[in-house]
Parts: sequence; C-alpha cells; structure tokens
Amino acid sequence: MKNEKNFPTEKNNSSNESFNRRNVDSLKRLIVLALLVMFVFPMMVSLYLMMRINSIERRMDEIINSLGKSQVKIEKSLTTEWDEIQLALEAELDSYASANIDKTRVEDSQILANPYSSDEQSDAAKEPEASTEASEPVLNGKKVYLTFDDGPSSYTEELLDVLKEKNVKATFFVVHNPDESLWKEYRRIVADGHTLGMHSYTHVYSEIYASKEAFIKDVNDLHKFLYDQTGIDCRYYRFPGGSSNTVSDVDIQELMEYLYKEDIRFYDWNALSGDAMTANMNPQELNDTVLKYVRANEGDSMVLMHDLETSHTTIEALGDLIDTLREEGYELCPIDEYTTPVQHVSYSPAYEE
Repeated sequence: MKNEKNFPTEKNNSSNESFNRRNVDSLKRLIVLALLVMFVFPMMVSLYLMMRINSIERRMDEIINSLGKSQVKIEKSLTTEWDEIQLALEAELDSYASANIDKTRVEDSQILANPYSSDEQSDAAKEPEASTEASEPVLNGKKVYLTFDDGPSSYTEELLDVLKEKNVKATFFVVHNPDESLWKEYRRIVADGHTLGMHSYTHVYSEIYASKEAFIKDVNDLHKFLYDQTGIDCRYYRFPGGSSNTVSDVDIQELMEYLYKEDIRFYDWNALSGDAMTANMNPQELNDTVLKYVRANEGDSMVLMHDLETSHTTIEALGDLIDTLREEGYELCPIDEYTTPVQHVSYSPAYEE
C-alpha cells in the first residue's frame, strides 16, 4: 500500500522534469536566437551596406570620369575656339595693315638702318653690292623674301622639306610652342640655313601689348628661349599684328624705341598670301594672291605666310610658287643684316624724351 501511495508522486516528479527540460530547451533556443540577432544579423546588414557602398563608389567613379572627359572636351573646345579667334584677329590685322600700304611709295615705308647706329653702319646697309651673295643684284633688281609666322607646328617638317628640295632659304618669325616634341624644329630651321626671327612668346595680344614692361618681358622671354634652343642671338622681330596694329595699349613708338636700343630690327610685309584668313583657300588661289602683290610692288617684296596647323595649303602651294617666282626672274632670299626692312610704321628717333 505504501508503494501504491508513492506512485502518483513519482509520476508527478517525472512530469515536472519533462516540463523543466522543455523550458530549458526553449531558453536555449531563445539564447541562440538572441545571439543570431545580436551577431549574424548585423553582419548581414554590414555586408549589404558594404556592397551598396562599393556600388555607389563605382557609380561616383563613373560620374567623375565622365565629368573629367567632359571637362577635357570643353577645354579643348574652348582652346580651339580661342585659337581660331586669335588667328581671325591676326588675319584681320594683317589684312588691314596690308590694305593701308601705299604701294606707289614703297621706299617711304622702308627704314634702311638703325638710327642708333654709326654713319659707317648706315653706309654699309645702303651698299648691298658690298655684302654677301644674298645682297647681289638680280636680273630685274627685285628680291622676294618668303617669311613664315607663328611656327613651329606639326607641319614645319614638311615646310622645311619643300624649301630644302627647292634650295630656298626663308625666314621664320617663330613663337614659343609649349609642345616640347616640336622644339627640334627651331634647331632645324637654323641648321638648314634659314633666318630665325622673333614673333612673340605668348602670341596673346592682350598680354603682349598690355604695357611696355609686358612687351619687353615677352621679347626677352622668347629671345632667351631661342638662344637656349639654338644658340642664336636673334636680332629680327615681327610685331604680332604688324607695327600698324590697332590693339596695342602702348604707343607703338615706345616699343620700337626699345627694339632699336637693343639693336633688334623689326620687319612687316608688303605682300600677303591670305593663308591665315581663308581656311578653304586652294593652292592656286594662294599663289595668285601672293603673285598679285609681288608683281604690284615697286621694289622688293616681303611675303607674309604662316606655319600653322590650319595652313597645310601653304605647303601644298609653296613648290609651284617658288617655281613661278624664279621663272619671272625674282631672287628668293632670307632676311639678313643687309635686308631693307619693310615697315608699315617708321620709327622716329625724335620720339625720345
């Protein structure tokens, strides 16, 4: 009977143990779930966020690259437009200057010697027969000076090749080209026996003609650059836009005074090619334009041409132009110390204060 009375108690104990076990299992599951929530979920969220951040960074890189390419395109476009404006301005100034040359009084626009030079030097400049072969008289007493402004360019090599093939010496009024791959062209110009002249360092009118000091700096910077590249102490100059330009903020006589005191002669022109004014000009039109001016001149002709990326027509026309000029009895010469400078505006020593 005692055992019978204890049976329900044992049964109850077993039920309690089972209940407690279930509670422990539930608690374990809650603990595991809590751990998952505390550690695994944040890790998953972190991974997701990292993926999103990487995606955003890639997109930002794409946008930045796109903006960079757009900026480069814009800068190239602006640079091209600015170059075109500069060329158009120079072409207009060239045309204006040439249109105002009195071709019936060429001698009045020519200065024979530096007014600061001695009488002996002036006399020597007036006697070409006592100079080098380049100054000897020709059949009709006329000479043609082919001059090329604004180089060097990617076409300079071709231009020099044509001149070499035709055995012609010319004059190059160059600027500072920042493209170092073209610096060898300065040296070849000299090595081939052509005359090296200065045109400007920056070729930016608003900077060059802002003041006398700015002009002097531009001349000196180019002079030093050319000396470093070629060893030539350059003494020939051509004003950007010509000595008759209307864009200078400084009296041109002040600038001429500086050049003469430095023993630098400036040269304008009395014959145009039009190669910087008309982009679609063909070689025959270019040659006809040059020949029209040359034939109309009373004396020697200083022909303005250009060594530009936009002037390949000049190279295409040059060979035939040289042949025609020779057939008509002209001597083709480079500028030298005996060359009579063609000048739109004459320098007056009386300007000195």
